[in-house]
Amino acid sequence: MHNIYNLIWARTLFEGFNQFRPNRRLFNLTRSGYAGIQRYGVIPWSGDVQRSFGGLAVQLPMVLNMGMSGLAYHNSDIGGFCCGTTTPELYVRWMQYGAFCPITRAHGWGQQTEPWTYGQEAEEIARKYINLRYQLLPYLYTTAFQNYTQGIPLARPLLLEDPNDPRLKNESSTYLLGDNLACITGRAGRTNGEDCLPPSGHMDRLLDRTAVPGRTGCQCTRTATDPAALRQGREHHPHAASNELCNERPLDTLMLKVYPSPEQSRSFTLYEDDGETLEYQSGSLRPH
Repeated sequence: MHNIYNLIWARTLFEGFNQFRPNRRLFNLTRSGYAGIQRYGVIPWSGDVQRSFGGLAVQLPMVLNMGMSGLAYHNSDIGGFCCGTTTPELYVRWMQYGAFCPITRAHGWGQQTEPWTYGQEAEEIARKYINLRYQLLPYLYTTAFQNYTQGIPLARPLLLEDPNDPRLKNESSTYLLGDNLACITGRAGRTNGEDCLPPSGHMDRLLDRTAVPGRTGCQCTRTATDPAALRQGREHHPHAASNELCNERPLDTLMLKVYPSPEQSRSFTLYEDDGETLEYQSGSLRPH
């Protein structure tokens, strides 16, 4: 009955919130429930995860399976919550992963979680990915619109790209965030190795735009590797200025980064709404 109780608890919060704050969106951060809880505005996270690379590793299959089960906004405590020590390398790797999750949030107990507590190198890398997260907001918001209208997860297993490829059946170290962004996760002390990439030809790394051949090995460094790549021939769609708050300024100036491929032509739909009310439920949608 435990999880059913929390399902009803989430429903009670949802109904009460809608009664006292009509036409507003609910954000309920929770870590337990039952099938169907996603209808009540919940944002689930993985609980008091251990501060270790093992604790980080289990987050990847978890976020993908949760997304495929209807809970599109699953996330974790970046850096780990307890039961160990977060090293600079672990913090950087977790921040790199967390920046490409449906929800990005650092949290913990008994150890500080601010980037500057892990040394200058870790702080600079964390700043780069936090800034990138803000720049990706229009892309992520459009991806959230896809989830709302089609049920497609924000974080997607590669198996969705090619269900007939047996190599992708249990692949979770690399995944897609939205249609075009492939996230290649880091591992402890790793200097090189092979990553399974989406079956879509060549890719370009997101930050330095160096080529990553599809389905072959790519080089990684211990902390500074770029764990995200974009498919060639697809736009790195709306790209906003880096903010310190989501609503710091209107997203009225958007840039488009294009990673061209001579063999492909692509189109992209950008979605916008007021970001606060429930008007989108009654047809107040602005896909472009």
